[in-house]
Amino acid sequence: GLKARARGVVDEYFVGGELAEAVERVKELQAGRLGHVVIKVVVNQATERKAREREMASVLLSALAGVFGSEHFFEAFIRLLRGLDDLALDLPDAPAVLAKFIARAMVDDVLPPCFFALVPKKLVARGRGKAVEAGVREIVEHGSRRAVEAGVR
Repeated sequence: GLKARARGVVDEYFVGGELAEAVERVKELQAGRLGHVVIKVVVNQATERKAREREMASVLLSALAGVFGSEHFFEAFIRLLRGLDDLALDLPDAPAVLAKFIARAMVDDVLPPCFFALVPKKLVARGRGKAVEAGVREIVEHGSRRAVEAGVR
């Protein structure tokens, strides 16, 4: 299915590092209305990896803004927030990692600065969701683009 094919593209990108090729391969997936699935795969694949791949994933996400509309990024990050508790089972620092991806997406104009105003309140009212929102605010308010990039590494 789409998820498995997207994972293959992302894994290949992490090994070869060819951004333009990865973007072309994503286009070939013809995800259409399911762009959010591909974006979510990019983030999920990166969370399981080292800082190098997380940075590469952020660069890929920024490049994919030319493939998928902002609504796909919005939907993907909402779904990532919804799955945060599950992600945290395998990745204890999941809130911090997701915060860095969201902050970077905001800095790169992939997500709107008002993203959290549009997020269903129950997702960020407490616990890990609240930690993600606080982390994003801290990065965006106190960091320059360089700080955000260093944070994803």
